[in-house]
Amino acid sequence: MNKNSSDTVHLYLRKSIVVSVVLILFFGGYYYADKFLQNEIQAHVRKELEGKIRTNVSAVSQWMTSHKMMAQAGANLTEVKELSADLLQLFNLSNPQALVKSALYKNLNHRLMSYCRDNDFEEYFLISTDWNIFASSQESYIAYKIKDIPTNGRKYFQNTNVRIRLPQFYHKEHNNDDIVMFISVPLIDRQGQKFASLAFRLNPDKSFSKVIEESRSGESGKTYAIDKDGMLISNSRFVGELIDKGLLEETETSAVLKISVKHHKIGQSVLSGKNAVKFPNITSNVEGYKDYRGEKVVGAWTYLPEHGFALASEIDYSEAFSSMRVIRYIFGSVIALTAIFASASIIYSFIASSMQGKIRQVVLEAKELGQYQLFDLLGEGAMGLVYRGEHKLMRRATAVKVLKPELSDKLNISNFENEVKQTCRLTHPNTICLYDYGHTTDGLFYYA
Repeated sequence: MNKNSSDTVHLYLRKSIVVSVVLILFFGGYYYADKFLQNEIQAHVRKELEGKIRTNVSAVSQWMTSHKMMAQAGANLTEVKELSADLLQLFNLSNPQALVKSALYKNLNHRLMSYCRDNDFEEYFLISTDWNIFASSQESYIAYKIKDIPTNGRKYFQNTNVRIRLPQFYHKEHNNDDIVMFISVPLIDRQGQKFASLAFRLNPDKSFSKVIEESRSGESGKTYAIDKDGMLISNSRFVGELIDKGLLEETETSAVLKISVKHHKIGQSVLSGKNAVKFPNITSNVEGYKDYRGEKVVGAWTYLPEHGFALASEIDYSEAFSSMRVIRYIFGSVIALTAIFASASIIYSFIASSMQGKIRQVVLEAKELGQYQLFDLLGEGAMGLVYRGEHKLMRRATAVKVLKPELSDKLNISNFENEVKQTCRLTHPNTICLYDYGHTTDGLFYYA
């Protein structure tokens, strides 16, 4: 490789290094900007999820309070209390049909059935202190002894609080198992003693699940409740998908008590006993984890000790960070275009510089430079070549200095012109005298 080619390559390498440094800084800036953006979006998603949990806690608490008040109002009706007390006196396990045919039962049943219809209750039960049903909107339940008695059953009738029993399987020998939810209200006699309980049955899918599902958002957002065993106690918006994945039977219409999250991230957190995060504290995960469908989601959850269950709110990871994908696509496109433009600029610069250098070299080899005929090369410096020359018209012998073609950039041309200006100021007889300065159409700068 000759010296001119080597200088051209060095110039190209210098430009390449500059462009490479710019690209590295650009890519580095993009990386940190992307990280910053990701953190900001994650913080926004976390805030949205935790806000949704707080909204749901408020909605569920209001729902429970209002339903307790409705049930209490029904139990406080003087007519209901008096009829229930009188009916209990007539109750006989060996002859329940006699009670059903009585005017007392018909009157009480009519009153409570009307109350159920007006307040979104499915049916009612009157339960004696020995756990026998002595009145119900369904006559087949009368004289049925409740088997799933609470563990504190003996103290249960000493408690005068209104209770909500979470969704559970209701067992009855001659009927299929139903998933039910009860609100139990104590009936107090004139002596202040609890003589029975009035229980109203709710359909979890119609009431409890509905108030929770109302807050869902987007295509994949969902909120659901989990009991102490890690089972869903509110319905899922993805029943069809759960059936398709074989997680529910084809005949199922509800996921209540059919889907477990016990071994999932939420279940492990909620069921961790004393270490469970209790409201108002909320746990969130925006890095992503698998939900009960097996899909990657982000979510937040908390345990409500006063209600005995947890609430979780989730949304698919892809939907939560859809804006991030769009921004990354735009950034990526800008980066790609910048890289292509920079690469094209380097290649073009190299090709143009190489072609221009070849053209200039041809001019020099032709021994003609503007109005001057060039002969022998007298010398070579860092920036220029000095030829013995002659003006074509005036036939005056002269020395012609030419700026090296591969160094004809803006900085070197400026230095070359400064050299001409400074030399023109010299007036000593032992110094040179400049006759001419110019450049060819091919970009060769020279002075004579």
